[in-house]
Amino acid sequence: MRPGISSQSKIISIAEKRAQQGAATTDGRADEKRIPLSVFIIAKNEEERIGRTIASCIQWADEVIVIDSGSTDQTVTVAQRMGARVLHNDWNGYGLQKRFGEDQCRHDWILNIDADEVVTPALRDEILGLFQTSVLANYDFWEVDIRDVWPHEETAAKHAFSHKQIRLYRKSVGRFSASSVHDTVRPPSAAKIGMLKAYGPSQHSQHHVPL
Repeated sequence: MRPGISSQSKIISIAEKRAQQGAATTDGRADEKRIPLSVFIIAKNEEERIGRTIASCIQWADEVIVIDSGSTDQTVTVAQRMGARVLHNDWNGYGLQKRFGEDQCRHDWILNIDADEVVTPALRDEILGLFQTSVLANYDFWEVDIRDVWPHEETAAKHAFSHKQIRLYRKSVGRFSASSVHDTVRPPSAAKIGMLKAYGPSQHSQHHVPL
């Protein structure tokens, strides 16, 4: 590593390069067709991880929104540089923060990921495939299998801990609960829930990484 260049600066630069490949549009993203999907992320002081998170979806989702609750590091700068729309909202709890994020999304179909998660290529391809067929409309909610990834790993191990959550859904049918503690999408009792086959997102954090 060259003197004066931190490992974090190197990570951000790599993520930016990947996110901006191709001909640039007015919002700085590659000039390619993106699906009518809103991705939203809640964050605070996530400068070390949010670049990778945004890079995993900025190229193919129509909009990526970051809801920041008062970061004192470079989270906002990194997110804006990556092409995300960044909004501030004071922290009132997990569920309420995510409901605020839902309100900012212009599309009915939403993908929610955490600031320490990365959408895997396999999950990306599966979602893109759904939007190209009528299968997407069979369900209003789709669960994903989120797998932990440890700091020394690039991908989840074969026997990594995993848990299923609804992350791809229509906000007009069901939304996150208004709980200040729990952040869970609440579908109607009779709702049909699909299951995405690909693992993801992967969680990357100081202790574990999903998807």
